[in-house]
Amino acid sequence: MGRAAAGVGRERILDASLRLFAQRGVDATSLQTIADELGITKAAVYHHFQAKNQIILEVLREGLEGLEAAVATASLVEEPQARAWVIVRALADLIVAHRPSYSVMMNDHTVEAVMRSEPHIAAILDGMEAALLGPEPTPERRLAVAFFLAALNAPTRPSLRGDHAPSDDALHARVLALGAHLLALGDAHIGAETQP
Repeated sequence: MGRAAAGVGRERILDASLRLFAQRGVDATSLQTIADELGITKAAVYHHFQAKNQIILEVLREGLEGLEAAVATASLVEEPQARAWVIVRALADLIVAHRPSYSVMMNDHTVEAVMRSEPHIAAILDGMEAALLGPEPTPERRLAVAFFLAALNAPTRPSLRGDHAPSDDALHARVLALGAHLLALGDAHIGAETQP
C-alpha cells in the first residue's frame, strides 16, 4: 500500500498543521512539511486541501462562523454601545472556545493577510470593526478599538501559553473587562455576564 493510500483524513491533517504552525510558524510550514509530519505524500494532502491557505481558513472556520453570527446579531441592535458589547462578548467567548487555534493562528502575521484575501471573511472582519466603532466614530474611539483589538493578541504570546496560561474563566473575564474599559461600555455589561 502506498503512502498516499493510507487514508489520512482531514482532521488529522488539520491537527498536524496546527501543531506545525505552532512549532514553525505558518510561513515556514509547507504542504510538504505537513505531509512529512504525517508520513504521507504531498498528493494525499492535496486530496483534501489544494493550498495552505485552505488549511489556515479551515483551522479558523468555527471561530470565523461564530464571529459572523455575532456580527449578524450586532447588526440588529440599534444602540451603538449595546452593539459593541455583542462583539466584545462574542470575542471573549470565541477566544476561550477556540483557544488552541486562536493562540497559534492569531500570533502569526500571515494569518490576517490570508483572511483579508477572502472577500467574505474580510466583510466579517469589517463588520466586527464597524460594530465596535459605532456610527461616526471619533479619533479617540478609533484608537480605543485599535487598542482593544491589538490587546486580544496578548494571550497568544509565548510567555502566556503553556504553564503560564490564564484559566479560561480568567481569560474570558479579562477580555470582557478590557472591552468595557477601553470602549467605555460600562460595568453593567460585565455584571450582566456573571448573573445566572
